[in-house]
Amino acid sequence: MSPAPSAAQGSELVPELNYVTLSGVVNEVDPQISFLRNLLPFREELRSTETFELAIVSNSKQIAPFGSIEAEPRQVSGRTTTFRAVKAPQVNISRGMTPSDLMFVRRAGASLYGDEGRRAALARHVAGEFEELTYQVDNLEEWEVSQMLRWVIDYSDPDGSAFTVTIPHDSTLDLTLTSEFWDDATSGVSDHDPAEVDRTLCRALSRSSQIQPDTILLGPEAADAFEENTKLASKLDNRNINTGTLELQRQFTDAQARYLGRWRGKDVWEYGQQLVAPDGTTYDVIEPKYAYWLSTAPRTEFEFNYGAIPNLKLTTGSENPTFESLQNAGAVPIRRFADMEMMSKGRGVEGYLQSAPLPFPRRPNVWGRAKVVSG
Repeated sequence: MSPAPSAAQGSELVPELNYVTLSGVVNEVDPQISFLRNLLPFREELRSTETFELAIVSNSKQIAPFGSIEAEPRQVSGRTTTFRAVKAPQVNISRGMTPSDLMFVRRAGASLYGDEGRRAALARHVAGEFEELTYQVDNLEEWEVSQMLRWVIDYSDPDGSAFTVTIPHDSTLDLTLTSEFWDDATSGVSDHDPAEVDRTLCRALSRSSQIQPDTILLGPEAADAFEENTKLASKLDNRNINTGTLELQRQFTDAQARYLGRWRGKDVWEYGQQLVAPDGTTYDVIEPKYAYWLSTAPRTEFEFNYGAIPNLKLTTGSENPTFESLQNAGAVPIRRFADMEMMSKGRGVEGYLQSAPLPFPRRPNVWGRAKVVSG
């Protein structure tokens, strides 16, 4: 028979009873992706209904015809208005927390003993759960902006309903190269001048909207071809990075994109972030082989619309709305609504977040793109 453990041996049998130094938590939580959302000058519009109208007014560059003063005046074409009713896509996500999870699970960085540490750790945990819900909606908004730049926002809900918004645009702004890609090589060296694509799209933007781009976003493969191009190496101005201030370098480092320099009057970035869809599919925010020409000037007039959220607690301000409060309830224009409620029979609590975001350009012809890498 084995001898009974001594008091000194007891702590060896139960490691949790030994003295332990709590180190800082190793945090591998990725921040939300929001480079495009912050780069473009979006104006937020809070709508009071789920469905709202997007009207597009356009005209041609027709000149007035000559005619005799004595003759009847000639009829000329006017402006064209297109109306589109759009229902903003609804986001309704939640995180459930059971009593055991809330009361007994020890959190990272929390001490083993002491109610004060337990309460503080619980508060941090609940805040972290809501923060994760916010991150996922931020990521959705970034994905919507990337879809908008492709002139179509298209997805399917888990319940099978489909949602598509097509953004009209001038076909000259979606440039399709058939040859002379940026990665075309002579004797193994990329030597096709990217300036030709830049000239073509800048002219097209000037003709369609009188907008000149100030930013170029590159997918990873496009960035590789851009940096390795021999015609470009001597012209790229990267002095802002090599000799810039520490604050400037930190700004570029934290921007979730890689700053490549300034070229032909435009800031050039590689944006290689990826997002994961609910079905597990990974999407490139910017297609790897594409380059986008953008303007960050306020006159581009980008809008981020937020549809009304159909939530009775939000509209009536009550956990148990009465018939009278329902009659007097009205939609509350709001960007997001987050709350926590008790599950039935005390099975736990559920934190949830609701939103209805939809980006849309008031001026559709203010950016362009080109597939600049072959394949």
